[in-house]
Amino acid sequence: MVAVAAEERAKKKAKKKAELKDIGETSLSKLRRSSGDVAKSKLTIAEMQSIALRYFDGKELSGKKANIVVALTSLLSTKPALLDAPEEDDAVAMEVEGQDDPTNTNISDAAVTNAEA
Repeated sequence: MVAVAAEERAKKKAKKKAELKDIGETSLSKLRRSSGDVAKSKLTIAEMQSIALRYFDGKELSGKKANIVVALTSLLSTKPALLDAPEEDDAVAMEVEGQDDPTNTNISDAAVTNAEA
C-alpha cells in the first residue's frame, strides 16, 4: 500500500515536470517581452519553474515567490544569451540550452543558417 502511494506521487511529480517543461518556451518569451527582468515580468511561479526546468538542465525551483525570483535571476545570469535570442528563431536558445546536436530535428536548416550568419 505504501509502495503504491509512493509510485502515484512519483507519477504525479513526473507529469507536473513534463507539463512545466512544455510551457518553458512560452514563459521565456513572456520574460523576454519584459526586458528580461524577472522581478518586473509578472511571471507566475509555474512559469519561472518552467524556464528553469527547460533551459537549466532540469533545475527545480521551490519556495516562496521572492526566493524563486532571486534563484531564476541568478540562473539567467549564467546564460545571458538566452534572453538575447530572437523570438522567431529558437536556434540560439536551443544552442544555449545545450542542444546544439546537428542531428536534432527540432531546428530547421534555415534556422541554423540564420544563426550562423
